[in-house]
Amino acid sequence: MHVLLILYRRVDVKELHDLGRKYPWEKPARCPACRGIRLWGHGYVLRYFEPFEESFWVKRCRCPDCGSVHTFRPHAYLRAFRYPLPVILFCLFVRAATNTWAKELYRQIQQSWWRTLRRRASDQANITPADMRVLVAGLFFWFVLCDVLLL
Repeated sequence: MHVLLILYRRVDVKELHDLGRKYPWEKPARCPACRGIRLWGHGYVLRYFEPFEESFWVKRCRCPDCGSVHTFRPHAYLRAFRYPLPVILFCLFVRAATNTWAKELYRQIQQSWWRTLRRRASDQANITPADMRVLVAGLFFWFVLCDVLLL
């Protein structure tokens, strides 16, 4: 069975932008999927991260034991999102606190984040639309606290 995994790493995104493929990604000692000790380089893929307009080369590695492919990614950028998590949480917090969208980003992007969170929260935790404000405030403050403690 082949697994695709994202390996989040603390990365200086500006340095990643400047160095490109020469960025020294820290490879894990073992495969996160099968715990095998062999991880081979598997090239690079292009990814977009805001606020940069150009794409970034991010490294991939492959485990020959289980066939899993692991893609490295800066820790603040979740899979399938171009914006860092603090920006997303801030925009959702503004929406929950003021019932308006943050002026700095396109409304449609923020609406997509809000709908996705509402749908996932409803599916996974049976959160009602009325409870969304409490959920978003909790997520926002949890992230701020974790980020401060991990510095």
